[in-house]
Amino acid sequence: MQDGPRALALVLVAVVCVGTAIATRGRFRHSPVRELLAAALLLDALWCIADAATRPGEVGAHRVVVAFAVVAAGYAAAALWCLSRVLTDPTWRPRRVVLGGWATAWALLCLAASEVGALVPVPSWHASLVDVLESVSVERLLLVVALLAAFGRLFRSRRHVPTFARTALRAISLALLLAAVTAGATVPVPAALGGVDYAPLGFALAGLVCADVLMRRGYLRIAPPSPDQVLDSLTDAVVVLEPGGRILAMNQAAHHLAAGPSALLPMELLLGSRAAEVLHPCLATVTDAPAAFAASWTLASGTHLDVLAHDLVGRSGERLGVVVAARDVTQLAARNAHAEAAYRGLERERDRLESVVSHLVAELSETERARTELAEDAVRDSLTGLHNRRRLIPTIEAAIDQSRVTGRPFAVLMVDVDHFKRVNDTHGHPVGDRVLQAVARELMITTGPGESVVRYGGEEFVVVVPGVGSFDAVRRAEEIRSAVADLRVPLRADRPGGDLSVAVTVSIGVSSHPHQGAVAEELIAAADDALLAAKAGGRNCVTAA
Repeated sequence: MQDGPRALALVLVAVVCVGTAIATRGRFRHSPVRELLAAALLLDALWCIADAATRPGEVGAHRVVVAFAVVAAGYAAAALWCLSRVLTDPTWRPRRVVLGGWATAWALLCLAASEVGALVPVPSWHASLVDVLESVSVERLLLVVALLAAFGRLFRSRRHVPTFARTALRAISLALLLAAVTAGATVPVPAALGGVDYAPLGFALAGLVCADVLMRRGYLRIAPPSPDQVLDSLTDAVVVLEPGGRILAMNQAAHHLAAGPSALLPMELLLGSRAAEVLHPCLATVTDAPAAFAASWTLASGTHLDVLAHDLVGRSGERLGVVVAARDVTQLAARNAHAEAAYRGLERERDRLESVVSHLVAELSETERARTELAEDAVRDSLTGLHNRRRLIPTIEAAIDQSRVTGRPFAVLMVDVDHFKRVNDTHGHPVGDRVLQAVARELMITTGPGESVVRYGGEEFVVVVPGVGSFDAVRRAEEIRSAVADLRVPLRADRPGGDLSVAVTVSIGVSSHPHQGAVAEELIAAADDALLAAKAGGRNCVTAA
């Protein structure tokens, strides 16, 4: 490759590296991967530009450009090594001051080793040593060592790399190996590869491959987090114990459960100690517990812990130890206690409401019963116990409706006690009341199924007899009259069997539906007219309308 095309290629590669470094700022935010990758790309670009500016035969400015290229190469190698460290150990962070001082010292050493013969006069007895240093290019040898160290770190982590990240690991490893080969080609034979130095291009290609893998494919880390990192990230206390009770591993949360003076010691000093001596009993006494042990502890500080223990079993079935995990459930226990208290309060309130509801139901039942009794009292005569006049019209109307449905007639009997005013005037109202009660009782006894008896008013009663015509109604009225005619009401209530008694007779008027009327009022009026006729005919008789 001639100087013109080679210089153009170096400039183009430098431009690509600068553009890629700028692009990383939009993909990674505040990440050490972004900083190291951008630094490697920018340093590779500076190295390419410095190498493109170098011309054979130049002496003055040539020394300065070579020194600048050596410094850029040293920083680029350091950035690639740090990048491999961050990819395999996400918790590691490079220190800029230490890294910068180390890389600067390294670059100055390389520059002194390669250019010492030209910049500083040396004694003749050192000439052979300088010739050797210049012939083997010590700065390139150091670059190769740094790249091979980065390659070795990535290679060692291949067993722990997840399957999805192995392609990325191989690509980055091959890129670093290519950079090491191009940088080391001039170490044994300075005129190798046609005397052309491909190290800047190799470094630039390695940086671009890393950027492609990390930016386009999205691999920010190659190796997974270590078990210690996983344990320390857990908020639950985790302790791994051997069968004898010694501590094999623990995390920071478990360190907070150390008892006594052990709580002041670093966690590393507790490893190998007996759990019973340094840890709280909730973690130390589970070595002899059965498999899948679970328990709850309340510490003196009021902290509630849920403790679980699981055996570690080897491939051959032997018991290797036990893993103890303790979770702080203080807030959950407080919420549960609060929920239980609220639940008990709700139960008490439910019982109170049930009592109130039961009381209300009882009151409603009593009110309904009283209302029913009141409604019944409103339509029932208090003296005789029969329904009063208020029930007469509805009873007759119901009989009319039934007659329309069945087509059968019914009769209305108007019953009047004969000479009732004389009984009251002669013997007094108490005797008259007993006469009315006796007649009402007899009417209730002699009425058949479906018949209704109503006290119409004073000494008058009405009997509604369904399903009978005029002839049968008169016969039924005659039966009632004969039954009442046999009554004897004593003058004194305390001597029911005495000789002094009142003979009771009744007169009855009969009307029938539909001949004497189609509505209740007409039937009552017809029966009342027939009753007047019976009284006019001498009383103690039955007259049909």
